[in-house]
Amino acid sequence: MDQTTDLLSALLADPQKLSAAAEAVSSILGPPAKDAGAPQTAPQLPAKQSEAAELIRALKPFLSPARREKADRALRLLTLVGLASQFQDIR
Repeated sequence: MDQTTDLLSALLADPQKLSAAAEAVSSILGPPAKDAGAPQTAPQLPAKQSEAAELIRALKPFLSPARREKADRALRLLTLVGLASQFQDIR
């Protein structure tokens, strides 16, 4: 688990790597479906992760700038973990 966290942290710390990963995911999944009436939404997180994300977002205004950055990183990690679980469901 620590290795996964380290890899995700390294990915999030480097914008070029993050962009390359996003492009790779887009190439695997293909272009998004065009639905005229549906607004685009963020990937759905499992309930427990969603609650954690809501808590982090609620606390952000009360955090120091350094901790806000850590909160943003935690939110991105939660999103990536949610995406990873969706990829496992696809297999």
